[in-house]
Amino acid sequence: MSSILFYSALETITRKLNTTGHIGTKSTQILAYANDVAILSRYKNALKFVLDNKGSEVRERGLIVNENKTKYMDVTGTAVNGNHLKCGKYEFETVKKLSYLGSQLNQTNSANCELQARIISGNRCYCSCGALMESRALNRSLKLKIYTTSIRPAATYGCEAWTLTSRNEQQLRTFERKILRKIFGSVQDENGIWRIRKNHELNKLIGNADIVRFIKSRRMAWLGHVM
Repeated sequence: MSSILFYSALETITRKLNTTGHIGTKSTQILAYANDVAILSRYKNALKFVLDNKGSEVRERGLIVNENKTKYMDVTGTAVNGNHLKCGKYEFETVKKLSYLGSQLNQTNSANCELQARIISGNRCYCSCGALMESRALNRSLKLKIYTTSIRPAATYGCEAWTLTSRNEQQLRTFERKILRKIFGSVQDENGIWRIRKNHELNKLIGNADIVRFIKSRRMAWLGHVM
């Protein structure tokens, strides 16, 4: 019952402080998923005002704000070293990057850190499925299905919010091609020499539906959902 009571109290606090609208039409917005709460604000004073109100609401219900788990990040065009955020009796550490709901966020709003973390997760997932991917009992179609249903989702989690550069796209394609070459194996050319498959050959095998096109389709789907 403790978790249910805690979430009920947190929901009451959030609904009381978070009125209608979004950050595009007001100065501050509270985003909450279970016990992970993020407060977005255009101005530092507006953020302090919400924190003060939230602190008083929390204390009324016998709860406390954990300073060690609460971080402050100033999102700017360039990474800067800021002072800790002081709000009443609380002092929150200023960080250049943090993890929220499994995604890596940073001051410059760049997807590079998140992308590297996702590729590492994809490689770990591939290693965990290594026995299946190398098994001769499974055909290529089943191995490709394992990739598209388990490995690729691990590497593209949260991709709807990514802004990719040409270098990012190349990194993702390199990650995917490494796995596809394991799935489809080598090929024998006209001279009877075995070689690894070329990029255009891999694209033909997957119907040109590579990981970058998959990410762009997910972004379009998310846009449609928002609209």
